[in-house]
Amino acid sequence: VATMASSSSSSLPAVGSRVLVKHLGGASGTVRFAGGVHYARGEWVGVELDDALGKNNGSVKGQAYFSCAERHGVFARPEDVAAAGGDAAAGDPEQLKEQGNRLFADKDFRGAIAFYSRALQLHPSDSHVLLSNRAASFLELGQAEKALADAEAAVGAQPDWWKGHARRAMALEQLGDLEDAGDAFSDAAELAADAAQRADLLRRQRACLDGAAA
Repeated sequence: VATMASSSSSSLPAVGSRVLVKHLGGASGTVRFAGGVHYARGEWVGVELDDALGKNNGSVKGQAYFSCAERHGVFARPEDVAAAGGDAAAGDPEQLKEQGNRLFADKDFRGAIAFYSRALQLHPSDSHVLLSNRAASFLELGQAEKALADAEAAVGAQPDWWKGHARRAMALEQLGDLEDAGDAFSDAAELAADAAQRADLLRRQRACLDGAAA
């Protein structure tokens, strides 16, 4: 197994150094390989990512360059990585949120959670949106307790935003607390501006209350 490579280029980061991968929204990781590869021209940097945002486990097309958990490995051009703690470390929370939204749309909910979490670390002004989006991702994974924690944080950050209340209701519903879920759906309906959204929220409220009374 190739775990590291020597390189004649001083532009390559050292194996073992901490870096950020730009095309993954500034995802952080540790360099495990630097040098030439058999499947493409030029020099590449193999990174073991902290989160499961990669494409491999350090092997590409049957060749092992390093070893890590599945989806924690990624290869990037040297110009696509930056030293952790440098100027690129700050990142752009809006870009991170957009990438999380794309992953959510692709049903990669764990990947979406990782990007929303990175954006939240930057303390953006729309933290309630990120918390609500992460709650939706946790709900899709059946992790209702984590979803509830994020939804309640979203409501605390922006009490008049209906989606925070709706995600809280969905988490409570998934946890089986139907009475409180019904109340939360009602709160969301009162704040929703769209008539169709209000009607759907009230329908779900009635379903929860009927379930609680059964």
